[in-house]
Amino acid sequence: MKCITGILAHLNGRRNRLLSEHDLVDLSQDVFERIWERLGTYRADASLETWAYSFCVHTFANRVRLRQRRSAREIDPGTVAEPSTISARDLDRLDGVFVHAALENLSEDDRSLVRMRLFEDLGFDTIGDKVGAPANTVKTRYYRALGQLRQILASRFGEGSES
Repeated sequence: MKCITGILAHLNGRRNRLLSEHDLVDLSQDVFERIWERLGTYRADASLETWAYSFCVHTFANRVRLRQRRSAREIDPGTVAEPSTISARDLDRLDGVFVHAALENLSEDDRSLVRMRLFEDLGFDTIGDKVGAPANTVKTRYYRALGQLRQILASRFGEGSES
């Protein structure tokens, strides 16, 4: 189970080190507890490390969402980047309240794709397997949804800056 800390460090690195080292140690313990509680459900279809990876991804994503919700109460929306400078990489760094509220304006399918890609950090092949579509189709739909999300966020920030 030494792989847990490495997996979490990798996930944290992909998200620009959102969590501190202390948070990662705490999160490692949470993941280990969840794995221990569910060990009886392990069927050995894949390696134990592969099975642990899914626990790491879900627990990491939950911790990041919780942190974003907490910080949402403390952040001034005026401090977020100008709408014209929002890129796909910036979306997952924006305050969670804005992104989650904007996601509600997308279709259920598009919302699901964006969540799987940004919040669960799944690849296009994996998402395609989950939704039963080729990876290229998923990629096209994802980027179209991301464009819609950018427009929604841009209109939200534009309204807020004029008042």
